[in-house]
Amino acid sequence: METLTSLPVSTVIILGTHLGTLPVAHWFSRYNSSEKSLWLSKHRVAALLGLATILICYQWSALQLILQWLISYTLLHTVPKHQLGKISFVILYGHVIVVNAFKFIYKYGDISLDYTGSMMLGTMRLTSLAFSIQDSTKPEEKLTELQKQRVMKQDITLEKHFCYCFSFIGILFGPFIFYEDHEKYMNKKSSEFDANNYKATLTLLQGVLALIIVIVALPHYPVEKNFDPEVLASGVLYKHWILYITMFIAKCRYYFAWLTAQAAAIYAGYDAEEDSNITATVNPLKIELTTSLKQFIDNWNMFTAKWLRYTCFERLPSHKALVTFVVSALWHGFLPGYMIMFVPLAFYTAVGQKLHKVVRPKFQSSDAMRTLYALVTWVGAAVTICFNGTGFQLLFTDKIWLVQSGLYFYPHIIALLLFVVLPRPVRKPDTSKKVTINGAKHSHQPEKISTHTNMSN
Repeated sequence: METLTSLPVSTVIILGTHLGTLPVAHWFSRYNSSEKSLWLSKHRVAALLGLATILICYQWSALQLILQWLISYTLLHTVPKHQLGKISFVILYGHVIVVNAFKFIYKYGDISLDYTGSMMLGTMRLTSLAFSIQDSTKPEEKLTELQKQRVMKQDITLEKHFCYCFSFIGILFGPFIFYEDHEKYMNKKSSEFDANNYKATLTLLQGVLALIIVIVALPHYPVEKNFDPEVLASGVLYKHWILYITMFIAKCRYYFAWLTAQAAAIYAGYDAEEDSNITATVNPLKIELTTSLKQFIDNWNMFTAKWLRYTCFERLPSHKALVTFVVSALWHGFLPGYMIMFVPLAFYTAVGQKLHKVVRPKFQSSDAMRTLYALVTWVGAAVTICFNGTGFQLLFTDKIWLVQSGLYFYPHIIALLLFVVLPRPVRKPDTSKKVTINGAKHSHQPEKISTHTNMSN
């Protein structure tokens, strides 16, 4: 229990309030506002519960979240629709950047849980909403498939906007849910669906298991163990073993927070249908067995990945991966570890593309060859993710340098060699253009390309 008793009081309050949303969410799934007074509509109850949550957790700092909502609502009614997404992103993202800069200057080294996490989630909701309204002014042929799905043409009321920003579901640790999915859920009556309690309980148990691992193992294997003199003086294999164990335990903290948050959303009635997965946060099994960086990104912090894809990656004209990772780094904060973590990911994705397109086909001739390729890439992915993850977990350059230099930076060196040695994948010719044959124009269908794949691998 040493892990729990050593937590700051503010963190204990946040975690306790977060766990308290589980029974509240179960009650809320059965709440039917049509049976109550008009004042107690489902939107208002959800928002009031969210306000109570942030006031308990953040006290006066909750004013930053209220300011964020006021800025968004003002922009909604003052900025032309065709510019709403871009301007909202610049201002709301800029608000988070200013707060992060303030923390960097006046609270350097403070990495405890605070209101900035909820600000990040608020930015995700409000900027995605703004872009869905902006996209309604564009011709359909200029939109990606994801953008077409999220176009919103109807006006949004004050009550619905306030509820989307402050709903108690997801206000602390997620999940981020697009406005259309949120409204579809809020407009359902309790008699129209039953919460998928089996799915919610299974998700909750995964989160509880992650918490047990943290409580039992973290005191023995904190991430700081990687720069203990004994570990630094040991061989490379032992250093890797300690790095792998400590990074796994560090990931379990996120598994606990995200999976319990996802469970609360499912208890509340989201993802009631068996094939629905809009509350997805993280997939621990796929992460621990990942054989590529793309697979890791697809299954880690899934709601942030879809927000970055929707608001940033798909809207950039060039250097999409690099700019998106820089946006993500600054969004997390100004501590150097974020840049050390995120910027190399753009390079690793380029290497991953080459491996997938140039090397992988050579190992598809038999089951044995495919198994060998999967085993080698699993080890490579685990080493790369743990090595690069030291930036996110240690955050400060002196600590990161001790760990990464102790491994001679060899994951970076190997990645660089692979990038130089492997040939560039041959691009298939663009057959979407019309060509003239014997005076007749012919059109060919282009190959479908996943923008999410481009971002992740």
